[in-house]
Amino acid sequence: MFEYLVFEEASFFSSSREIRLERDGDLIRYRKKQMGYGYAEENTSVGVYKGDSKAFISKLENLHIEDWPTEFFEPVLDGQSWTLRYKEVGKKCRIITGSNSFPNCYKKFVKLLESAILQGTM
Repeated sequence: MFEYLVFEEASFFSSSREIRLERDGDLIRYRKKQMGYGYAEENTSVGVYKGDSKAFISKLENLHIEDWPTEFFEPVLDGQSWTLRYKEVGKKCRIITGSNSFPNCYKKFVKLLESAILQGTM
């Protein structure tokens, strides 16, 4: 079962962001930081997911992050890099990195993380 994750994403000509989700009993706490291009200073939001936590965790676990390879790499100089630290209860934290290459469900994964923050701000 999901305990916490830290997702970092950066683009060569764009901003970077970090999203942290942490399970706290029946709650999911989040922190999102955006930095870099287009931001005069770091922009941080912190809160608690207000949606159905069990359904959210089920969607996250259905992405089977535990089965993702530890590295996704495409040899391109400019582009997008990302790192995911994913911890399940009772297991060692997995570190997965990517550079211009992504798992098939990457967009779905990022959209799910963003939905936790959007629900938290409503």
